[in-house]
Amino acid sequence: MNEIMRKYAGILYYTGYMSIIGSFLFLPSLLMALLTSGGGNREIFSFWFPSLVLLATGLVLRILFIRYKNEEMNLYYGAVLTVFGWLWIIVVSSFPFWIGLNIPFHLAFFESMSGWTTTGLSVLDVTSITSPFLLWRSIMQFAGGAGLAIIMLSVFGIQAGFGSSIMEAEGRSDKMIPNVVSSAKVVMRIYGAYAITGVLLLKWAGMSFFDAVNHTFAAISTGGFATHPQSIGYWSSWPVYFIILILMFVGNLNFITAYEVFHGNIKKLFKNTEVRLFAVMALASSLFLFFSVSSGEAAPLAYRIKAAVFESISGLTTTGFNIHPYSKFSEIALVVISILMITGGGAYSTSGGVKQIRVIVILKELWFHIRRQLLPKNTIQSKGVYYGGGMQWITTEMVHKIFAFVFTYLLILFAGTLILMTAGYSFTDSFFEFASSLGTVGLSVGVTSATAPPYILWTEIAGMFLGRLEIFVIFVGLGKVITDIKLYRYYNQR
Repeated sequence: MNEIMRKYAGILYYTGYMSIIGSFLFLPSLLMALLTSGGGNREIFSFWFPSLVLLATGLVLRILFIRYKNEEMNLYYGAVLTVFGWLWIIVVSSFPFWIGLNIPFHLAFFESMSGWTTTGLSVLDVTSITSPFLLWRSIMQFAGGAGLAIIMLSVFGIQAGFGSSIMEAEGRSDKMIPNVVSSAKVVMRIYGAYAITGVLLLKWAGMSFFDAVNHTFAAISTGGFATHPQSIGYWSSWPVYFIILILMFVGNLNFITAYEVFHGNIKKLFKNTEVRLFAVMALASSLFLFFSVSSGEAAPLAYRIKAAVFESISGLTTTGFNIHPYSKFSEIALVVISILMITGGGAYSTSGGVKQIRVIVILKELWFHIRRQLLPKNTIQSKGVYYGGGMQWITTEMVHKIFAFVFTYLLILFAGTLILMTAGYSFTDSFFEFASSLGTVGLSVGVTSATAPPYILWTEIAGMFLGRLEIFVIFVGLGKVITDIKLYRYYNQR
């Protein structure tokens, strides 16, 4: 019993780390509010208050539970910390919208969840909110794309094996180099390089510095928050279009693959099965959407090509930027984009969805199953996929886990779709919107809005959270807490 209590004391200690990190993320928006608001108003309070709450909480937790900092953490307790640590940060991150914009809490929480999960669905009118709030949305996506585990490990470093457990809980179990802390620092360097390069390129392409920062953060995190209602369609600029495409692609790219490319191993990029699947799906969906793009009249050829390619890659990378109104897509086109959103991006990247590597393993397994029926009984087949930094062999355990995950994912997808349909939305619109939530994409056909029934928004919130932290991590975390509570009650009753 004492051992369990020590584990939770260790969890609270590391929640202190998360809180301290979260407190500093408010500072750029607070500074902008001070510079643009003149000081002493509700807007400034809405940023310094949550920052102070997180900083104070973090310091208190670290002081109270410092003796438990070396507690060993397995995956179960890593899941507990990940689930409740993320929820704590997301709740406090909603304060600027709740306080500063004076909106109902469920709308503020929705926006915060959408930011941290890098989804990009929004219930705010970006034309009516000031720049500090727009920047705060982008900062949440930038931090959420990296992940609290990566940021915490790279800034503070973690002892006692805790780092591996929380990285695995956040879906970042692969390491570029053996040391988990060093791997986290490498990820942040790559992520930072993406950010600096993206800002400079978009500024060169004609964006203001503010827009360049916001859209770079949203693109590399595959988040999709934009500063204009027209999203990327606001800029009729081919350079902006190409730069955003590149940023979405690198955000979708497995960090291990990116690490190899940065070290000159370009061949590994083209050998990677995730990259190959990405190319095939992007090309096929672009060709299909090319014939679906219409604005009520014959659209120019260049626009149709641009929109088809952009929407395909935005959906597949789970970014959620758009240049073409989704109300003008056919229902079949929306189904195609839904398939892209469900597939998602690369493993160990900032993107969401089922993830391309799982789709590849399923396709490989189906192909091997067919071949088994055709080949002699004793024929040995080697099964492997090339992703990340090298060949990964497909094991029976891996296949079982992937099929279980995909089945659960689709079950939740259809359950969420049915809930949305109870509000009167069509099956296609409901399926598309919840696929966007669960895949942390952010594309919308208009279901998501401030006027939507609260239970619809809470359903989408649940989908975004399940999609970002991966379903089984949340189940494991909640299950572990429930089990430990039962154990605690049992021992107290003896």
